[in-house]
Amino acid sequence: MDSDDSATEQYCQRFAQMMEEVPNLRESDIDEWVLNTLAPECNNDARFYVTIQRLLGKLSLDRSPDGRTWGRVFARISTLLEKHSSHATNTALAEELRASLLSSADPQISEVVIEVHRNGQVPDESVKKLYSLYHSESPPSVVYLRDPVLLDALITATFKPSRSEILLNERLWILAYASTVTDKDTAKQQTDEVQECLEALKSLDSLVSKITAMSQIPDHMSAFMQATSLPITSMALLHWVEASMELPAFYQWGFVSEEVPTPLEILDEIAITQRSVRDPLANFWLRMLRRPSTDIPPRYFLHIKQYVCDRLILMCKIGHSIPILHALLGDAKAVGEELKVYFLTNLLRAIEPPYPPRFATLVRLIASSFSAPLTIDGQIHELGMPE
Repeated sequence: MDSDDSATEQYCQRFAQMMEEVPNLRESDIDEWVLNTLAPECNNDARFYVTIQRLLGKLSLDRSPDGRTWGRVFARISTLLEKHSSHATNTALAEELRASLLSSADPQISEVVIEVHRNGQVPDESVKKLYSLYHSESPPSVVYLRDPVLLDALITATFKPSRSEILLNERLWILAYASTVTDKDTAKQQTDEVQECLEALKSLDSLVSKITAMSQIPDHMSAFMQATSLPITSMALLHWVEASMELPAFYQWGFVSEEVPTPLEILDEIAITQRSVRDPLANFWLRMLRRPSTDIPPRYFLHIKQYVCDRLILMCKIGHSIPILHALLGDAKAVGEELKVYFLTNLLRAIEPPYPPRFATLVRLIASSFSAPLTIDGQIHELGMPE
């Protein structure tokens, strides 16, 4: 056995040992596991990263005999590993690996996925290709359609204010197909499940197309809450809320009161009920927290940022604390000290000790940058002091 084969075998053995932990992980723990267990190994060894991503790519095609899709879990681990990778060459390597793993797919699918990763958009011609391929009598494996960047681009183009009617039904059908079909489904199962999901997506599209201001949402709250019952409609709703809140006329700052604004209330429901959407939802709140004040009236600026902190605290309470604390630790300048103090103070009021070691360490690291020790109800909190 030559040295390359020996190294690859060792990498596979290391990977297999690490993956023994995955079946015991909760959905909310996967991000932390990748960040603390898998990513450090890959950041120290580019060849190990390449080997792991190749294995994850193959595993993402698999499905257990009972029809449960472990493929989605492995695809998510691969995406998180790329996100948390700090090795200088890993991003470029990931693109090469993606092309390699898509080599067994229909060339038209490969072209679409690779192009979306490069440009972040799905042109109309690509939508037509995908719809035609997956609407055929012998459609390709659905796993290629579940590429996270591809789905994100389709949702972004479909669920936004003033979205285009061009190929709308085709985009909605592709999203429904990707969200429901498994390669082991019978034709009837596929048709029934796709149609049910498609109706849910169409209902959401019809609903949000009527809303032009936040003040209109309360009259339709039951319909909005119904849309949080599926991961795909929840993700679509998140995209629509984010796009809408970029429009000053939609948000109507004067509507802000002591009550939780209705879009935030809807996203709270998604955070609680849809674990698979928590990572993009937390990223949305973090973007809102970093949002510059130039487009927010000064008298509402701190108020709305505190609302956002409260949403992040809720996500910490339901098991998503480590990714959020990691992000805030890295935001030395984008998020000011006043907001970080507000966040940590209320987080430590909301979550009682004993704290997990990693949680405590991250809180201490964030608080160590403050100009004064962290105090809660007039008392210096022990986690607000250096170790």
